[in-house]
Amino acid sequence: MKEPALISIIMPVYNPGQYLHTAITGILNQSYKNFELICIDDASTDGSAHVLVQYQEMDKRIRLIFHSKNAGAACSRNEGIRLADGKYIFFVDADDVFEKDLLERMVQTAEREVVDMVFINYDTFIDGEPYGLDIRGKYYYFRKYFSQYHEKKNCSKEILRSIPLAPYSRLYASEFIKRNQLQFQNLKSSNDVYFGIMATSLSQKIVFLDEQICLVHVRVHEGRERISNRRNPYDNFMAYTYLLHEMKRLGLSNTDIEIVQERFLENMLWELKECTLKRRKEFYEFICTEGLKEMEIADGNKSANLEPVYRRIAESFCEKSLEINWFEENSLMGYYIERSERKLIKLFEQFATRGEKCGIWGAGKDGTILAGICAENHCQCEGLIDNNEEKWGKTVFGFEIFFPYELLKIVDIVIIINQNHFNAIYDQIKLQNKKIKMVSLNLYLKHDQDLYSSTIIVSD
Repeated sequence: MKEPALISIIMPVYNPGQYLHTAITGILNQSYKNFELICIDDASTDGSAHVLVQYQEMDKRIRLIFHSKNAGAACSRNEGIRLADGKYIFFVDADDVFEKDLLERMVQTAEREVVDMVFINYDTFIDGEPYGLDIRGKYYYFRKYFSQYHEKKNCSKEILRSIPLAPYSRLYASEFIKRNQLQFQNLKSSNDVYFGIMATSLSQKIVFLDEQICLVHVRVHEGRERISNRRNPYDNFMAYTYLLHEMKRLGLSNTDIEIVQERFLENMLWELKECTLKRRKEFYEFICTEGLKEMEIADGNKSANLEPVYRRIAESFCEKSLEINWFEENSLMGYYIERSERKLIKLFEQFATRGEKCGIWGAGKDGTILAGICAENHCQCEGLIDNNEEKWGKTVFGFEIFFPYELLKIVDIVIIINQNHFNAIYDQIKLQNKKIKMVSLNLYLKHDQDLYSSTIIVSD
């Protein structure tokens, strides 16, 4: 008798072209063999359906579904959920690349820990370039940061604020998905917002893989066909309003709802920056007149119970005009730095007590704010580091801006201002062949963690 599949892998397929071969063979060649691969061809026009049939003839673990009309990735994933027989569900895209032990690592962890979700690390690479561009900066921290927690209720706030929503970032227990009737929202973009956040909010046990390696390599397509160039900002809005409605209907905690409202504000700022000028005006007016009310963030002069950082953003929508482009200069990290002056002073005092020399990586707007706090409170700092050679030799509040290698020769600790630049910073520091502590200012300030939880020791 055939052993039932332990994992159901769901792969929406729509015109992936030559990459379909790489994706399918990457799954079929996994070291773990007990799975089913459910491929939903969403009315492809590039011959993908024929390719799928050929692979199914070679490997009966493949199950095929064919759509007569294109319905979108969300509908395909939902259909895959309904058909899944496995104990676990994992979502993949038809143009990505997978490490050979991806399934084995996830299953071993899931079976050992008995969880609702297992999170993995993934990275991105631009189409046409070799894959494997490490995104340690964004995902390295998640396992270390949350590994002290096993029950979601102990770290709901941090997870909901920080966790990636991509379907391929986690393995799900099938029973958990089906019991909670979780589905992807039928939107062209932002269709994973509801699924990812609601699953995280409802889960009772989440585990992060111990190994700091990327198991999925996500292909990023540029040019006119890139999804971000076709996205509709209203999709993001609809995703969050539906999420809010469902969270309230299910009676989820006010803390979780407030985090969702704050994520919404961050997303709306991003959408405005990505909009065309023509659409930006219309969308801005919509957020000001209807959007904030729909999200229960602002009702007249009354704002939701948000952290000061986000309350200021909501107030800016209500009080400031589009023409001044205030959202272009908005920096959430800048707000957090200003808000956390006392905590930052203690951080520098902690370094001084240990006899450790500290530098700040980033001489932009946020780095300048931090330097000002250091200067005003006489904090010991060796200077700022920046890759922009036009800044080298200049001073900010009395602190010199250095070429990276100059300051890295004398410091023991580097405070990283911009998390998005972590990849390059990590590699530059590693080339120095010395152990330097790297503090994520993002984690240290936003999530009220101690220094250890925000620090990585970089070594060969």
